[in-house]
Amino acid sequence: MKLLLVTLRKRAGSDDVSRRETILDGAEFKVGRAVSSEINLSDIDIDYHHATVRIDGGQVRMSAESEGGISAQSGRVNEANLSAGGSVAIGRYTFTAEPGRDGADAVMVLEEAPAAPVASGAKRKGKRDLEQVLPSRRLLGWVFSLAVIGIFVVWPMTDVLQRPGMPGGPAVNTSEIKLVDGMARKDLPKPSPMEIAWSSGPLSDVHKLIENDCAACHVSPFEMTADNACLSCHANTQNHADVQTHPAVSLDNTRCGSCHKEHNGGASPVETAITECTNCHQDIKTVSAKSELENITSFETQHPIFQLAVITGVEQDESGEPMASVSRTRFNPDQPPVEKSGLKFPHSKHLVEGGMKSPNGRVQLQCASCHQLEAGGALMRPIDMERDCGGCHRMEFDAAGLKRPLPHAEEDEIARVIETYFLAAAMEGGVTSAAAPPAVKRKRKKRITLEELEQQQQQTQQAVAQLSDSDRGLTIEWARKETLVQMDALFGVRLCGTCHEAQKFPDEKGEERWKVLPAVLQRHWMPKARFDHTPHLSMDCTGCHNAPESAKSEDVLMPAMDVCRDCHVDAQQTAGADCVSCHEYHVPGREPMSPAHAELYQARADARQRAPKTVAQK
Repeated sequence: MKLLLVTLRKRAGSDDVSRRETILDGAEFKVGRAVSSEINLSDIDIDYHHATVRIDGGQVRMSAESEGGISAQSGRVNEANLSAGGSVAIGRYTFTAEPGRDGADAVMVLEEAPAAPVASGAKRKGKRDLEQVLPSRRLLGWVFSLAVIGIFVVWPMTDVLQRPGMPGGPAVNTSEIKLVDGMARKDLPKPSPMEIAWSSGPLSDVHKLIENDCAACHVSPFEMTADNACLSCHANTQNHADVQTHPAVSLDNTRCGSCHKEHNGGASPVETAITECTNCHQDIKTVSAKSELENITSFETQHPIFQLAVITGVEQDESGEPMASVSRTRFNPDQPPVEKSGLKFPHSKHLVEGGMKSPNGRVQLQCASCHQLEAGGALMRPIDMERDCGGCHRMEFDAAGLKRPLPHAEEDEIARVIETYFLAAAMEGGVTSAAAPPAVKRKRKKRITLEELEQQQQQTQQAVAQLSDSDRGLTIEWARKETLVQMDALFGVRLCGTCHEAQKFPDEKGEERWKVLPAVLQRHWMPKARFDHTPHLSMDCTGCHNAPESAKSEDVLMPAMDVCRDCHVDAQQTAGADCVSCHEYHVPGREPMSPAHAELYQARADARQRAPKTVAQK
């Protein structure tokens, strides 16, 4: 709902009236002196939440939330319908309602009268009284200064130094340590208000569990956090890069706190400044002459073209599982790469306006109809045929009105199901096909149902075995021929052949068999980067992926770098362009930090092995 708020403010001593119009979104709005109120009334005599305005069916109603109530023509009331006519008042503010206009469901007019002036004589009298009562300005200055020092320096310093684990406080009893989500958190009192006043800011989310344990990081008062304090928890932290390959990034003799600065809030204390990366990468050859990387100054001005992991072919490994051949390819929108995933899928047919045909009529598909985020929001969950495609592409064999469900990705089982159907039809008899042998045309019993076919597969085989040699051979041969016809249609033209490439090949007996070629869908197009869909959920998928115009499955629907630059620009704050937004700095599989840190790492690991197991877990 939209409410157009028209504010009319009269100036004191003048007939001038200022006018301001504001659109408010919602069905309920707070009225009061609080800054958070949607309709703010700056008057000390009005409560913080004095009343509430609600829009219901185009009607504007105001209900009192304060004991002061609201004033109408009939007197003080607790609720009033402004759309019914008349007005209500709260202090020097008068409210009336008008019919909606300019796209708003309703209009409310707020008239503010000027505040009553305070008598000048009262001001002078108050000034003489204060001079007679209060001490001298010098004395007040000293008292105020000492109060500030005592409250904001001595008091917080005393509280900090007397916290458990600090030099002036009691020792921490390690037997009371409890594990919370795998991290040690001591049962310590929360910081006092004065300690909070001294804090330079909130801890990051990853360190919230130790926010009451100042001594965990600040081992000595008024000193920077030492590395051994960090390694008391992060003993397994690995090096940030391979120092043999990139000696320039060795962090020997570098404090952890030089890059990982706490008390700045956020998700983690990771340095995100672009200069931390471009100091080396803006002229990478001067740092590493053998480097094959391109120079980078910023994502906006100088950044290498995206390199995509494009599937160029799919085969089967020795176990029969699909195995994709992947090539890292520079993505040029003018000459886009071609993907060979083994799947036939035109996006344009599935996203056609007006919907596509389905067993339940036309269905208008959206991107989210098939593509859903996996847990964590980074990648899309793998496509599953039964879950994501089966609603429209039903795996069914339909012959003579008998619909038989077929398994997906099981060619031999499909052939067995179809052949069993034709054998059952032959044993029933009455087949009218001219190519059918007399043994199949003879009517034997009633039409077989789907349930009977499910239950009588073994009986059908037994019945075939009881036929005469000539009839049995002709019946089996006819069923196999009909099965091959249906298999050719299913795998070559419709059903399987709709989405997959399939081939016929002779088996060990020389009989023709169908085999669907393996297919693999790429899920991580840029393995050297990190991308999270969650912050982009407010955008339209087609803003980055031009799926409605893609008529071939070979199309690579990844966005060009210029599309990302539309939002991720250095000068903007809404979507940052710092390096660590997309790239990891830590490299897995490295030794613990640098040689200087390795000693602390080993010492801490030894101490953990020697420590008695007195930690209580919950």
